[in-house]
Amino acid sequence: IGMLRNGVRKYDPAKEVFHTIDKKYLGSDGVVWSILQDAKGEYWFGTQRGVYRFRKDDTRFQRPAPWKQDVFNNVMISDILEDSKGGIWMGSRPGGLYHFSPRTNSIQHFLRSPHDSSSLLNNSVSSVFESTNGMIRITTSGGFCSFDPVTKRFTHITLMDSVLKKEVSYILHVNEDRDRNLWIASSSGVFSFDQRTGSYEFYRSLEDDSTSLSYAIVASTTEDHAGNIWIATLGGGVSVFDKKNKKFTRYNSSDGLINDVVYGIMEDSYGRMWMSTDFGLSCFDPRSKKFHSFGKEDGLDFIEFSQNSFFKDSSGTMFFGGIGGAVMFRPESIVPTIRQSSLVISDLRINYESISPGDPSVRSGTITSPQEIHLTYEQQALSIDFTSLDFRFPEKTSYAYRLKGFYDHWVYPSNHQRTAHYTHLPSGEYFFEVKTSTQKGEWGENELHIRIVVHPPFWRSWWFMLISSFTVMGLFSFGVRFVSQRKLKQQLREIEVQQKVNTERERISRDLHDSTGSNIAGIISGLNLAERYLETSKSKTKKTLQLLTKEARAGMSQLRETILVLKTVEMSADDFADSVNAMILKHLQFRKKITFHLIREYPHGLILSSIQGLHLLRIIEEALSNATNHSTARNIEVRIEQVNGTLSVQLSNDGKRKKQRNNSMLHGNGIPNMKRRAEEIGARFSLESDDRTGSVMTVSLPIP
Repeated sequence: IGMLRNGVRKYDPAKEVFHTIDKKYLGSDGVVWSILQDAKGEYWFGTQRGVYRFRKDDTRFQRPAPWKQDVFNNVMISDILEDSKGGIWMGSRPGGLYHFSPRTNSIQHFLRSPHDSSSLLNNSVSSVFESTNGMIRITTSGGFCSFDPVTKRFTHITLMDSVLKKEVSYILHVNEDRDRNLWIASSSGVFSFDQRTGSYEFYRSLEDDSTSLSYAIVASTTEDHAGNIWIATLGGGVSVFDKKNKKFTRYNSSDGLINDVVYGIMEDSYGRMWMSTDFGLSCFDPRSKKFHSFGKEDGLDFIEFSQNSFFKDSSGTMFFGGIGGAVMFRPESIVPTIRQSSLVISDLRINYESISPGDPSVRSGTITSPQEIHLTYEQQALSIDFTSLDFRFPEKTSYAYRLKGFYDHWVYPSNHQRTAHYTHLPSGEYFFEVKTSTQKGEWGENELHIRIVVHPPFWRSWWFMLISSFTVMGLFSFGVRFVSQRKLKQQLREIEVQQKVNTERERISRDLHDSTGSNIAGIISGLNLAERYLETSKSKTKKTLQLLTKEARAGMSQLRETILVLKTVEMSADDFADSVNAMILKHLQFRKKITFHLIREYPHGLILSSIQGLHLLRIIEEALSNATNHSTARNIEVRIEQVNGTLSVQLSNDGKRKKQRNNSMLHGNGIPNMKRRAEEIGARFSLESDDRTGSVMTVSLPIP
């Protein structure tokens, strides 16, 4: 407001919400420790030096008429209560307990008597409360007690710390919930006391349990309209107790509470919880889970409040007492407003040079409030200076900023720095945001929002990348086609070689057929010759014919097997074993006294080449012939197994070797043929023979 001769004055309507009752009304007793409105509508204020009463018809704060100044000399009135019969109870420190009867205009004083167990427990009284059963509950620095108005006797109620197993004696406050349970605040935790049974539950703070009480020292408790118990602590903020799950929810300064030393809590008609602290007032909205706080800048004349000094009168007006008197206000008249954006850009620098209005980099908005900024890849440095136009408390305004898309976390600069600087931003789209807060820690929403686009160089533009992609795809397709054609040619060459091999195999088969056919023809000629012996020696002829016939059949069988094997590229181990089994069974069909066993111990899917299979089969056939014709074998076992990358083919028998008349072994090419066949397929051949145990022939073939 501009004055004619007195300069400029600033007026803030927001500061007219709170009204203070201070020393102007209370004299030198400016500290208010307790507040009450009685049934007549009169207000009582407990101070450091007694009590003051305010009558509506007097508009003055006075001490009650019958009380002399020396009645409360140097006595702090810590709490004031009006009971159901109209009596006024006043707790004091260290003056004990007072009872004022408006009907008789008299005062009764209760003190502790060391020799009377029914007297007041302790003279330092912190709070007084009347429960629904008419008992007066008193909390003191020496414990918790009750006064029976009928018997005029005090009863000491012992409260034990269930963890430390000792009595909790320093009691600060007592209240009653809708279930008629007492909630007793202490220096060690909070008690839930069942008045019907006298039992209680004790809740304390646990370091490793975030659902426990937030702090050991409890100042007071309040029940909200939903039945939750709000617990004010002297260092841990506020804890809210849910009776159903018996868990606590914590709120402290990190959540927006103005201070963690909380004295009193009250609920207004909107369901908001008001809290007095060591640093002002806080209002918590349970629906939004947000705090709104008030300090001297909001109209409070003082910000340090007192324990038990909170009261809500019949009209809903709230009172909070403290070192500067008592603050009174109507909470319904205080509706936290949404902060309007007051942030502007004070300077915008590109490549360390300030730009002026009309610069093409600012595509939308103004230079002080840009909405969109475009940078080329050559503009590698961007600096943004911002400031708030709220001049009420500029020294207490804090800032936070971030560049979403580059670094999404908020940056909280120190010393009220108001500049954001970025260099070498990659091409892309970003959003620069700024928000502010007051000294109460209330952060506004994103009050400044600027879209920043960094354009890439042409070789990183979409059209260049698209052309490059097509080029690469073309080169890749050409390379794939070239490699595929080379592979196809290689396959054709392999097929051609294989065809030549097959042709050679067919030629060998034909040669074998012709050679073996010639042998068979010779055998048949021998048969014709044998017919002529029929006239001279029938026995000789018969023996010759039988021998020639047997050899002819064996030759033809070998021929068929050889041709069949040579026409195939490979054979499975199972097929090889089946051929061995068939061959041996055929060989032993007329030797009923010989027992045969075939053992297979190799993995499924084992493959042999056709040449390997043929040679192994012939080796077994030769060894079988030796065992049946040249020994006294009664048991023959063939074992085919794979051991450590080697296929072992073993034929063993239990027969002793037969000898010629000249006591020598039968001569022939059997063993040398077996060794030769083994060497041709890269196998190792061994033969162990013993007249007592028999013989063992083994062929070991490496398997890749």
